[in-house]
Amino acid sequence: MKYSPKVLFATFIAANMGFANLAVAQYPCPTCPTCPPNVPSYPGYTEVMPSTPLPTPPEPMEVETEETTEIPPAPEVGTFTPPPMPAPSTPIQQVTTTASSQTTLLPNTFGDIFDTGTYLFNGATIVTSPGGGGVVGRNKISEASNPIPRDRFFFNFDYFSETQLSPEDPWVARFSPGLERTILCGAASIEARLPFAATFDADFSTTTADDRDFELGNLQFIFKGILYNEEGFYFTGGTGLVLPTASDADLFDPFTGEQLLTIENESVLLEPYLAIVMLPTDRTFVQLWTQASFDVRGSEVFASEPMIGTPLTSFNEIGRLQSANLLQFDVQVGYWLMEQSNCRCKRGLFDIDGLAVFAEYHYNTTIGTPDFIGSPGSASTLVSTSGSIDEMNLTLGGTALIGDRSSLALGVVLPLKGGDDERFDYQLGVRYNLYFGDSVRQRNRTVNMF
Repeated sequence: MKYSPKVLFATFIAANMGFANLAVAQYPCPTCPTCPPNVPSYPGYTEVMPSTPLPTPPEPMEVETEETTEIPPAPEVGTFTPPPMPAPSTPIQQVTTTASSQTTLLPNTFGDIFDTGTYLFNGATIVTSPGGGGVVGRNKISEASNPIPRDRFFFNFDYFSETQLSPEDPWVARFSPGLERTILCGAASIEARLPFAATFDADFSTTTADDRDFELGNLQFIFKGILYNEEGFYFTGGTGLVLPTASDADLFDPFTGEQLLTIENESVLLEPYLAIVMLPTDRTFVQLWTQASFDVRGSEVFASEPMIGTPLTSFNEIGRLQSANLLQFDVQVGYWLMEQSNCRCKRGLFDIDGLAVFAEYHYNTTIGTPDFIGSPGSASTLVSTSGSIDEMNLTLGGTALIGDRSSLALGVVLPLKGGDDERFDYQLGVRYNLYFGDSVRQRNRTVNMF
């Protein structure tokens, strides 16, 4: 299934701006209470009453019934000078709650996944399933994200070395722009991502030539909400929805130009998830994510098969391919080497406001066995090249908070297992976030998962 760039761009912008603005209009944020002026707020302050009572006002004067133009003089009232206010026992300081100050100390997770389903057609040629990310790859919900909703624009870059897209192990350079908008007064958010990549061509041939092209990935929407929170602890959840905007997978005979196979991109993925944030100290942070991914629709597969009793072939549907269902776990542990989250002084545009290091562990496994297409009455077969996978990856990286509005993270991902469970040789990534709205005013710039 292919879409024009104009249709994809309009869908992407409308989904981000329209849904979020509608939700905000339905659930307007309450107005902030006004604080009384010039009221001391240092700890230990108590109001001091004068030691002597105020003088009693005089009795009201009797007014004569006769009309008179003279105005009686005002009664004299004694003046009162309040005693001096005692000095506070502790210096006056800006008071911030522990929870709000700690939530500024949580980097985003970095991420790790590239997995895309690869299949062997008639035992000879490798093709990819577009529902599983195609030649662009999948996006995890936890990738470059954070359990706490925020207003941000982000741009991610990943370089994957020696992927399993073909026997030549081609590299892939993936770009993932996106937008997240908070709703319900910051208690939830809606996010959209639309990846594209310099990668292996989605139009395959039966030869092993390493044809390359720029390919569009599948559009991903994410709904995120805070389910419970207290001091230093957040429990959140939500779901992702992946729509089929990537190219179909087509296989051609390079000599005759005949189309041998087509996997139409019709898969729709539902991705429920839960996440936990823990802030043990002012400088340490922990994130836990668990996510499932289910293909609820599948993609039709067509193949060219010989017609019985003739030398001709016909292009027929041979089945419906379900992308592999996945279960994923992610853990991030990190430490702030430097942070100035409570600083209210004027900073430059590119001043380093914080610096954190982190490590992540990622586990991706299939639920059940990958789909298989083939029957005794069909001459065509489509079999998964790897079967069930148990992928384990380690991420190491760092995040810098730049000025009031942005953050930049760098990281490297290393596979911990080999064979079919090693989906790439290594991954290098860059994560950029530009915050706006309440995420800037509240300085809630928590670091994302890589």
